[in-house]
Amino acid sequence: MKKTSNTSIKNNMKKNLLNVLIAVMLFLIPNVNFGQVPTLGTTANFALFTKAGALTNGGTSNITGDIGSFDTSPVGFPGSGSVIGTIYAVADPALTQAAADVSTAYGSFGVGGVVLGTPFENQTISPGEYYTIGAAALNGNLTLDGGGDANAIFIIKVNGALSIGTISSNVILIGSASLCNVYWQVNGDFTLANSSVFRGTLVSNGAITLSGSSTIFGRALTTAGAINTSAITVTIPAGCGDVGTPVFTLGATSSRYQGAGTVTYTATADNTTGITYSLDATTAAFSGNSIVASTGEVTYAAGWSGTTTITASAAGTNGPTTATHTVTICPTTVPTISAGSATTFCTGGNVILSGNVGGTWSTGAVTPTITVTTAGDYFVTYTSSCGSLTSNHIVVTITPPPTASVITAGGAVAFCEGGDVILSGNVGGTWSTGAVTPTITVTTAGDYFVTNTNGCGSVISNHIVVTVNPLPT
Repeated sequence: MKKTSNTSIKNNMKKNLLNVLIAVMLFLIPNVNFGQVPTLGTTANFALFTKAGALTNGGTSNITGDIGSFDTSPVGFPGSGSVIGTIYAVADPALTQAAADVSTAYGSFGVGGVVLGTPFENQTISPGEYYTIGAAALNGNLTLDGGGDANAIFIIKVNGALSIGTISSNVILIGSASLCNVYWQVNGDFTLANSSVFRGTLVSNGAITLSGSSTIFGRALTTAGAINTSAITVTIPAGCGDVGTPVFTLGATSSRYQGAGTVTYTATADNTTGITYSLDATTAAFSGNSIVASTGEVTYAAGWSGTTTITASAAGTNGPTTATHTVTICPTTVPTISAGSATTFCTGGNVILSGNVGGTWSTGAVTPTITVTTAGDYFVTYTSSCGSLTSNHIVVTITPPPTASVITAGGAVAFCEGGDVILSGNVGGTWSTGAVTPTITVTTAGDYFVTNTNGCGSVISNHIVVTVNPLPT
C-alpha cells in the first residue's frame, strides 16, 4: 500500500509539472511575432480600394487617403463630405498596379498561428499571429495589448466573414500597440456596424459594408467585392514607414555647358516603391530635350541653354513625395578678342587688344581692352557656374633693334701693294663693300665696317682702316 501511495504521489507531481509547463507555453506563445507582415505595395496609400466591385458612398463620409475601384469610378465621393487624397477614376494606370498589389497583399499573409476564439468580444490579446476556424463576430470590445512595444505586430486571419455587428463595438489598442502593425485578413465579407470603431489594415476577399457613423483607423481593401459606405470616417495610419523625400545623389551636376549629350540624375528615398522622373515644361518643350522617366537620364539638345529642373517623385505610403534638382546650361559661345594693329612690332611699341566682355585677360586685367608692350600669348578666360572657357589666342611678338657686329682683322691692316688682310666678324650684316659674307679679304686701302639692319633700325660695327703702301720705285 505504501508503494502504491508513493507511485500515486509521483504521478501527480508529473502531471502538475506538465500543467505548469503547458500554462507557461500558452502564456508565451501569443507574444511571439509569428507572421509575415503583408506587403501592401501601392495600396498602402489607399483608404478604400476594391479590385472587383463598385465603390459607393451614401452619406457624409470623411476619408483621409486615396480611394478607387479597378472596375468602376467611385460614386458619391466626396459628396457633402471630404476626401483628402486622390479619387481615382476607372482606367487610371495607378489602379492596375493597386489591383495587382492588393492580390499580393492578401496572398502574403502567412499560414498558422494561434487559434483565436470567436466571438472576439471581451478578449485581450498579445502580439502575435492568430487565426479562426471559421467566420467570426465582434459584439463588444476586442483589445490588442502591445505590452509596451510600439513595434509589436498583430496579424489576425479570419477564415470566413467578419461581422462587427453590434452598435459601438470596438477594436482597441493599448500598451503602445500601433496602427502601423495591425493587419486583418478576412476570407469573406466584412461588416462594420453603426458607431463602431475598427483599427488596423483590413485585406478582405469579399464585400465590405461600412455603416453610418462607423470609423476605421486603417484601411479597407478587398480583392473581390463591392465597398458600400454611409457617413463613415476612414483615416489611413500616419508615420508607418512613410515614403521619404527623394534626395538626389551627392555630386549630381548642377551646371553644364550647352551641347548635345546625356546626363543621368538619380535620387533615392526611404521606403519608396519606385521613383519616376520628369522635366519642367519649358525644357521638355524644346525640341530634342527628353528624359527617361524610370532612370532620370536626360538628353539635352545641342541648342538648349537656360535652366532645367528635374523632378523626382517617390511612390510609397502617404506619398508621393517630390524633390527637384536644378541645372544651369550655359552658352558655349564666347566673345572673340582682336588686335587694333600689328601684333609684331619693335621694342617700345605696343598694340591694343580688345573684345573682353565680362572675362579676365591672361594678364589678370578685367578691362574691356589692354595695351600690350611685351611679347606673349594673350587670351581671355570666362568663368561661370558651368566652368571656364577661353577666347581665341593672340600672340604678340616684339622685335628688338639690331645688334652691331664686331669685326676684327686677321693680320696687319697696313701692308704693301700686293698684300691683303682678312676681316671677319660679320653676323647677319652687310660689309661696307656690299659683301654679306662673314669674312672679306681686303687688298685695297679704305675704311671697312658692317651695317646690321632689321625692321627696327640699323647699327654700324666698329671701323677698321686698311692702309696699302705703294712699292718703292
